[in-house]
Amino acid sequence: MISLKSALKLCLVIGPTDCYFYDMFTIIKESIAGGITSIQLRDKNLDEKHIYELGKRVLKTLPSSFLLIINDYVDVAKKLKVAVHLGQSDMECCLARKRLGKNSIIGLSIENIEQAKYYQYSEIDYFGIGPVFSTTSKLNVSQDIGIEGLKDIFKLLSHKPCLAIGGISTYNIDLLNKIGIDGIAVISAITQSKQPCLVAQTLLKSRNKSND
Repeated sequence: MISLKSALKLCLVIGPTDCYFYDMFTIIKESIAGGITSIQLRDKNLDEKHIYELGKRVLKTLPSSFLLIINDYVDVAKKLKVAVHLGQSDMECCLARKRLGKNSIIGLSIENIEQAKYYQYSEIDYFGIGPVFSTTSKLNVSQDIGIEGLKDIFKLLSHKPCLAIGGISTYNIDLLNKIGIDGIAVISAITQSKQPCLVAQTLLKSRNKSND
């Protein structure tokens, strides 16, 4: 079975409204061919019922044992028996753990050093750190933390798998590789590309090079 760190190496965050040149399922298919290692399904415009139905469809397109993460909706993750990612304004981590059980995967967004210190030893399986660079993919996000902020937060949380998110592309990924971060999450770099497979391949090649 693939490790959580390996599954988070290159995570595609996607929802129907993120996609530009192709529909969501075409992008998912192309991205998997390009080597993405996990998918986070996220769409703030869809309610719980529609995310559940969309999640069922996505699961059917994925290889066996491929990591699917549901953003925000704990009950949807429970029904689909997949991972969940929580933001700072979502359900408390301890409540999510009670609802999902000890074997479920729970991720948490960390936006600053204070949050990192507070959740450093919580019952979280992995941390998503960012936004590293400025991004237009998410509204009402905190100010970008930059490379130095990512370094400081990663030092505190590196005992758990960590992935960086926010404005990451083929143009700046090498800056992150020098930090030793376990994985990255991308949105527009792939969802708004005319060549999602090629972008995924390029990002993965850079990630693999950092581990050599």
